[in-house]
Amino acid sequence: MSQGTGGGAIISAVNLDKGVAQYFDGSDSELYYGKVRIQPLIFQDDILRMASSVSSAKVGNIKLSVMANSKQLEMHPEKTCFITMGKKDQILKIEKEIERSPIMFGNFDTKMKANEKWLGDRISESGLSTSVELTVKQRKGKVIAALFEIRGIIQDYRMQSIGGMCAAIDLFELAIIPALLNNSESWTDVTTDTMEILEDLQLMFLRIILRVPMGTPKLAMKWDFGMLAMKFRIMVCKLTFVNSIQHMDEESLAKQVLREQTQKGWPGLATEASELCDYLGLHITEERVPKATWKKQVKQSVREKCETEMKLVMKDKTKEKVMSKENFQLKDYVKSKCIEDVRTQFKIRSGMIDCKMNFMNKTEYSASMWRCDSCMTAIESQSHVLHCPAYRKHRENKDLSNDRDIVEYFRNVLNIRSKLNITK
Repeated sequence: MSQGTGGGAIISAVNLDKGVAQYFDGSDSELYYGKVRIQPLIFQDDILRMASSVSSAKVGNIKLSVMANSKQLEMHPEKTCFITMGKKDQILKIEKEIERSPIMFGNFDTKMKANEKWLGDRISESGLSTSVELTVKQRKGKVIAALFEIRGIIQDYRMQSIGGMCAAIDLFELAIIPALLNNSESWTDVTTDTMEILEDLQLMFLRIILRVPMGTPKLAMKWDFGMLAMKFRIMVCKLTFVNSIQHMDEESLAKQVLREQTQKGWPGLATEASELCDYLGLHITEERVPKATWKKQVKQSVREKCETEMKLVMKDKTKEKVMSKENFQLKDYVKSKCIEDVRTQFKIRSGMIDCKMNFMNKTEYSASMWRCDSCMTAIESQSHVLHCPAYRKHRENKDLSNDRDIVEYFRNVLNIRSKLNITK
């Protein structure tokens, strides 16, 4: 079986598992989570071991070193490290002890790091919230690059057909979101700042594909595209994960840890899941609810809660007030129009058409008292552009209550204004 293949990865994991079982079964140096014993955790050729003291860490490293030699394996000196966690005085005491007697792995010192990547997430010495923050920031750059790739893809002439915008949404939902929120079911103590980073990335995607400025109403974008806020996406991940654990064997590590949290009321996924269920009006039990049934219930409850919260905010907003009377879902015009027409119709709906009153804080507009440059008779608001006498002939034989006609009208008007250089 060659290296790098799926079979090779399985054999490697089984080989390490046998070695770990041989050297750590019955060991009294392992950490306990309540009554649950935590042996070294293995994923393919990655090993993580938790220890409660420096001496325990040293004992574990000796065993792992001997095990690796018996399997003819070598550990990478740069990747073999340790992270200290606890109160400041505890960490200071540990660091002084390590200074006097370093933690060795075979013939090299293991390095102390502030944070390290493991299975896609960063683990930080500062705890859970910092670990999540570092994980999100690490992924942010790659996600932004991918968003601009999506923009390039949808600009291809073959994507300019009806429904082309749906391709961008599919790429975001099927490629970007899974990568960005990978392991989010295990994220606890997520800070407001971290959640804002995640939300900003979603809003950036919408601004990029719609070609709208930073000042575009955020709720309007999410409303017309039926997109859940990031906090609700993470809720779905957590609640479906808890139900998946309920379906595991009683002796599985995840099931034991979840049961220990539940019984002792300790902070963690079990407590958070219970709080989320109360928030969403769901009832979670230790019984095995079919995965598909539970996922459907969670998604429905999350969408209803997101819609309710958005409507409460939108009803007090000038531009989004009318939208709040509609259903929260991907709008038909996004699915049934070409990309440019989707962009134009969204700008009409959200009050972002190129006219002076929509950008009234611009100095050059206020200097002219926001007067319409086309007819010179009124203030240039979006409603005025819709009925401006200068564009009367472009309204002939058009029903401006019809989406297709109003989009065509504004597209013609905007082209004229662009040529005359009277847009922003």
